[in-house]
Amino acid sequence: MAGLNRRMLKAAMEHYLSAGSQTADEVLRPEEKLGEISHRQQLLGIGPTRLLEMPLGAKLPLLPGSNTLFYRTNLGEKLYQPPSGFDLGDPYCRLMTTKYRSLHDPHLRSYYKRKNNLRRLKKGGYVTNDNKVVCTLKEFNEYRQYLTTLKLEFEKNYMREQKMLEKQITKLQDPNLLPEGADTSHFREWLLREERENLQDRERQIRNRYVDMINKELEKIKCIAEEKHLLQQAEEEKRQHEKKKKKQPILHIKMEEEWKQKEMLLLLKIGEDVKREARIEELRWKRREEKAKKKRAVLEKKMAYHMRKLQEHAYQRVEFESHVKCLNKMLSEDPKIKNPGDGATSPSGHPSLLNKKDISKSSLSSVTSQPTSDPVMNKTRGSLKVGSHLPDRSQT
Repeated sequence: MAGLNRRMLKAAMEHYLSAGSQTADEVLRPEEKLGEISHRQQLLGIGPTRLLEMPLGAKLPLLPGSNTLFYRTNLGEKLYQPPSGFDLGDPYCRLMTTKYRSLHDPHLRSYYKRKNNLRRLKKGGYVTNDNKVVCTLKEFNEYRQYLTTLKLEFEKNYMREQKMLEKQITKLQDPNLLPEGADTSHFREWLLREERENLQDRERQIRNRYVDMINKELEKIKCIAEEKHLLQQAEEEKRQHEKKKKKQPILHIKMEEEWKQKEMLLLLKIGEDVKREARIEELRWKRREEKAKKKRAVLEKKMAYHMRKLQEHAYQRVEFESHVKCLNKMLSEDPKIKNPGDGATSPSGHPSLLNKKDISKSSLSSVTSQPTSDPVMNKTRGSLKVGSHLPDRSQT
């Protein structure tokens, strides 16, 4: 009975592995196989479905005389494909560069698919007629090698999962673990139930991932809505402010006119003050000038008066001196009259006449002794008196 159960489990396992062991290599394999042909003929016979079957080191050459266009993905489609697991085979990204290419950015798909932009891209030779992004042969070979590496990694993971499943089935072949009377139908149901649970887990993970993405999109939409609301509030405030400005233009204009009038009145007042001060200063200057003219006229009159007086005194002095000279001459000619220096008297008994110097001194003293109210004349008389008291140089 145990041998029968073991044979049944083995048959079920072979049936499951034969049904589920088709790899991507088998799916992509063409129906007809190429024979032993040359390398160039083999490259010419390769189709799009067999590009990933080429070895990693092989590269597609550019045949001379051919106008082949190479492309990798559609416009706005990502170049990088999600790996099956955490890949540590290429830590420095040497397999394929991470350079940014705007034509493969899905966020710019709607922008590049506008009629004018798409027409310009097709005209420039960046995109084919069926919206495929054109690339060079080097980029095409790099991308083919990148996809081939992903395919091999997927096959390795698939084979690893198959081996783990085979180990689990071999463990179940122990007679102590299997219930009695187990047949192939029960085993198939168990495998389907396990597969269903795995599918449910995967669906749950995918659902959670989509829920997270939806939540992120909702948060973005919420942020955008808040920004729009703030912009609308700012626009509404601006509109209200403009309405207030439109409602009160007359008051604003009146206030401006009042301010202008006040400024003009203030300027006129300042101008009048300046003119009044200038007028007052001019009057003061004229008054000072008139006073100076009057003082000058009075001084001129006084000077003329004093000059006339001096001239009269000088004329009197000259006349007196001439009269004294005549008297002295008469005395000197008359022998009966003695010399005044001997101290004798005249025959008539009168005292002798003074000499010329005494007469001149007495005349000067008489001139200076005359009273006057002019300070200049008083000063002149004082100087004459001082000169009269000075000793005579001829006597010394």
